[in-house]
Amino acid sequence: MDGRPRCYREWEFWISVALTAIIFVSRINDIPLHGEETRRGLIAHEMVETGDWIVPRQQGLPALFRPPLHNWAIALAAWLHGRYDEFAVRLPSVAAIVLVVGIVYCFGRRFLSRLAALAAALCMATMLHVLQYGWLGETEAFYVLVVSGSMLAWRMLDTSDRPKWMAWCAGYALAAAGMLTKGPQSPMLFVGGVGLFLLIERRWRELFTWQHAAGIATFVGLYAAWAVPFYLRVGPECSWAMLTADVNARFADKGPWNFFRHLLLYPVEIALCILPWGLLLLAFARRSVRSLEGMVRTEALFLACCVLIGFASCWVVPGARNRYFAPVHPCLALLVGLAVDRLAVEHAARQLFWRLLFLPALVFIAVMSTWAVGATLLGYSAKVGSQPPLFAACYGAAALLAAAMIWRVAKSDDSLRRGVAMLAVAMFFALTYTGGIINTFAAVRRSMADEVAQLRNKIPAGTCLVSIGEVVHNFAFYYGATIPEFIDEASAMNDPDWTYFCINDGPQRAKCDFPYTVVGRVPCDPNSDIDTRYYVLVGRREPHEFASKAGQARSPR
Repeated sequence: MDGRPRCYREWEFWISVALTAIIFVSRINDIPLHGEETRRGLIAHEMVETGDWIVPRQQGLPALFRPPLHNWAIALAAWLHGRYDEFAVRLPSVAAIVLVVGIVYCFGRRFLSRLAALAAALCMATMLHVLQYGWLGETEAFYVLVVSGSMLAWRMLDTSDRPKWMAWCAGYALAAAGMLTKGPQSPMLFVGGVGLFLLIERRWRELFTWQHAAGIATFVGLYAAWAVPFYLRVGPECSWAMLTADVNARFADKGPWNFFRHLLLYPVEIALCILPWGLLLLAFARRSVRSLEGMVRTEALFLACCVLIGFASCWVVPGARNRYFAPVHPCLALLVGLAVDRLAVEHAARQLFWRLLFLPALVFIAVMSTWAVGATLLGYSAKVGSQPPLFAACYGAAALLAAAMIWRVAKSDDSLRRGVAMLAVAMFFALTYTGGIINTFAAVRRSMADEVAQLRNKIPAGTCLVSIGEVVHNFAFYYGATIPEFIDEASAMNDPDWTYFCINDGPQRAKCDFPYTVVGRVPCDPNSDIDTRYYVLVGRREPHEFASKAGQARSPR
């Protein structure tokens, strides 16, 4: 243990962590929240408002989508930040990715050179899929941290001089955190990856020890600390719905054609998601590269087992999305680092290093810089790649600089120069996404925040706004206060204690035949360049004779 590298003394560790933080923090506020981000933030906000940290709620009703750990993290970020906005909702994801990159580097240094560990960290930070989800206020980044952490923490402690029960308890504790974030995929990946590794290594007897039992008890205890109070609050039906919501969605489409199409296309999706670094995995097709011995062989086997279980759990499920594979991205990144190590030490394979990483990177740099600068000069719209003139000029200059650095040093035998070339690749890919692609998103996405704020000013202070039917979560989030929900007009009319209401004003508009005055309408489509079909209508009910018996909001979804 004492003889292992101290990562905090190595510049590669700090530059990979710092670069990751810069990549994902630099544009964190530049695009309005969209997709499920506002739902995550809304649930966190309502937890703070109600003081109920057990039952996730949306508009005051149980939200049976996912367990609440990620919502707790958003609530903490908002408390530290002082308000609920893009920064607060996305901060847990950004922090998670920075931590994952640091963990990948430190785990890799146990059996990789500094150059290879740097490659693994850069791969984790800048593969295409991570650039997509690493800064969003969704559950993916946070989930990757705890699920991959469960596997890597177990392995690090398993090879240390610490007692075996510590490895099992740490692994299962983080698997429980994954279960509290997204559901049962987390323990399946941990148990499957570790179990397959122990089976191949002929260590399967360790699965029947008291140390393993202690780990299982840790998992059950941590999950039950939330699940039991949740069950007592909402009952068995809602508890089962919370546990199986994601799983049921994956099996919703069981048609044979869709199943076989998924089997065919899913590997292609994964291959695209891990570009450009995933190309280095092709080096393992070379016998000399995959001829491993000792600790390196064992670590490679462990990582391969985790990746195999992660892929199999998604490949055979027809409704699985490519993001379900994300928890094993750190393991793939470490295998990329191992490929770099093998290609660096074997003289005959060094040209393969150039062909698999640096040559495709040069092609990408040439294509993307030509596209961005050309679209800008020709006056095309942002949708097809046009950029602000200053950024287009800087992007073109960065492309030339990155290409020159790669061309001059990539074929060198010096590890420092190769590290600089890999940094050039990582930085250009990051600039392409955080600069060019996010510029495009920013040009076509609309923010509801100002419009909702103006509309709220038209409602008397202290007045409770209710909804007839569920209102879209982006409106509810930006409104900034809980909007109680009635299932339909009939249940709403049984309650005389409201005046202002809102409804989704779209193709499936809720029925509201009572007399009212329109206060305002807010468009809810995230893209500003399309014809808006969905609005939220806010109205004021006109006085009339109320039913004598008060009703309540509809039953939980």
